[in-house]
Amino acid sequence: FMHRVGFTQVPSAFYKIIVVPGEHPRALAFLIPQTVSGDEPLDRFLVSIDELEARTRLDFFPRLPEGVETPLEANIETKGWALQRVARRPGRYQ
Repeated sequence: FMHRVGFTQVPSAFYKIIVVPGEHPRALAFLIPQTVSGDEPLDRFLVSIDELEARTRLDFFPRLPEGVETPLEANIETKGWALQRVARRPGRYQ
């Protein structure tokens, strides 16, 4: 996950988790390599939270009940996010 540039360790990617809290929380997780050009479709970088946890060795939602945490972290559920509307937009910096 890290690579060296000179004497500095640089992550090969960065991540973002977006959560809608509530009784039935929803979440999307992205893992974006540092090498992106900025015009790639956003949905190309969707990953499960479980994958991010495995790569980072972090538990992002340790206080969630197991019955909520397991499906939230294991599944990539894009329904209700209008992701198709924004995933193919051009990058901000062109």
